[in-house]
Amino acid sequence: MDRSELPAQKQKRRAILALSDSALRNLKYDLPHNQEAQDLFYHDQISLLNVDAIDNPEENSLLESLSHSGDLLNSGNLLVQSPYDSDDYVEVSQAYYTFARKKWDIYTYFWGFLGAKEASVDLKEIQITKTQDTGGLLGKFSGGKGEANFDKRALNKLKKEMNLNKKFRSGGKLMPGNAKKYIKKYQWLFRDHDFEGIIELAEAGIALEEQEFSMSVNQASQSNLNVALSLNVPVSLKSLYLNGKFEQIKQEIFEFSLKTKVTFW
Repeated sequence: MDRSELPAQKQKRRAILALSDSALRNLKYDLPHNQEAQDLFYHDQISLLNVDAIDNPEENSLLESLSHSGDLLNSGNLLVQSPYDSDDYVEVSQAYYTFARKKWDIYTYFWGFLGAKEASVDLKEIQITKTQDTGGLLGKFSGGKGEANFDKRALNKLKKEMNLNKKFRSGGKLMPGNAKKYIKKYQWLFRDHDFEGIIELAEAGIALEEQEFSMSVNQASQSNLNVALSLNVPVSLKSLYLNGKFEQIKQEIFEFSLKTKVTFW
């Protein structure tokens, strides 16, 4: 098993860890006596990809796409599957923002089918770093004396902020059938709560003048990220500096505010 291919089943590659041939050999060497190595090697949702063993990526559309996506296949990169396209991946540290932006792009085309004149969003990405604070609960406890460590959220930082706007040259024509067909192209979105009731209003012929709401990064995005960040890096992969990278990412939480306003003809 040289791990030069990826499984066809999308649920088995919700995350991909790119490894060099030597890193994969080190991981295999650790298998008999390291539980973290076993958990990673036999994980049913994280695929290991030996980037040195890929000979003809053009024979597989997914491998070809990844090979032509900049440095995604550098050894040590952890890639997360997009909730909107199971053959689209992004490096884990960029996943939150990329998924939020993609949802907005899809959403604006969706509104165009429902007669929108203009759609805009204020997108804010807030980075929240968790820190360990000790000594805050120093004193007596039921089990005796001691200190209790607890996580607290600190260092809230506005990491990215942008305003996105799209205007439609003509509008007013409701095309709920086209809207439904378009949104079904993207897995998960048709059941996303941000879309609930919108198509039903259009099908009933109820015209909106203006609507404001906040969008969320959908549950499938968070689910795929949780799979990726559940990874515990084995000792054999320390040379890739994965431990430090993952520990930092795990300590950072990203929250998004996508305040959207849509006006109609």
